[in-house]
Amino acid sequence: MGTTRNPIEVATSYLESFAKRDPDLIASHVSEDFKNIHTSALGDPCEGRSSY
Repeated sequence: MGTTRNPIEVATSYLESFAKRDPDLIASHVSEDFKNIHTSALGDPCEGRSSY
């Protein structure tokens, strides 16, 4: 993303990226060292933007 935006703009953009079904746009909302840690039985953890 790289720009300063207010939290509502960021959240809206993040949700819209899922609606657009654009994996690159979705991943652009997380950092390179992002850690996605799931606590549910159905989730799989991942690390990094490319894995997200």
